[in-house]
Amino acid sequence: MIIQAAIALLLFAEAPLRAQAPELIVGSIQVEEKPWVELLDKIIKHGARDQKEYIALEDIHGNKGGNHTASFISVWGYGVEFVFEDHQITDQMYIDQWTFTLDMAGAFLELSHDALIKDLKGDRPRLKPLPRAGARAQLQKLLADWYQYKPPKY
Repeated sequence: MIIQAAIALLLFAEAPLRAQAPELIVGSIQVEEKPWVELLDKIIKHGARDQKEYIALEDIHGNKGGNHTASFISVWGYGVEFVFEDHQITDQMYIDQWTFTLDMAGAFLELSHDALIKDLKGDRPRLKPLPRAGARAQLQKLLADWYQYKPPKY
């Protein structure tokens, strides 16, 4: 655990903005070993592979072409990335996106909360940083939802 903390400090030392806010906002998140290992196993067994770079699962609710939520979890390299997106489409596409990265043991590494805004004419999307208040609750909800996730049967 001390080694993980030291590695996290070294990683965050390079990025002071990310170093201060995430740890203060998320605090210490402890994953329970049994559901965490089962989740990693679920991703490996049922996830889609992208040229062997990462393995991912997705859980989408609503119409992909309209307003919907999408949750993704992927295992790659050194970590596990959780992404939650709330898509709202009016005269533009607005995606409220949370991204959390944990190491393979479940220790918190990084977070971002951004809005991706794109007009429907195909112009380049804009990225707008959003407040990180509620990050701990959002990550805990994502963990709980993914622990309960049942892969579709084909």
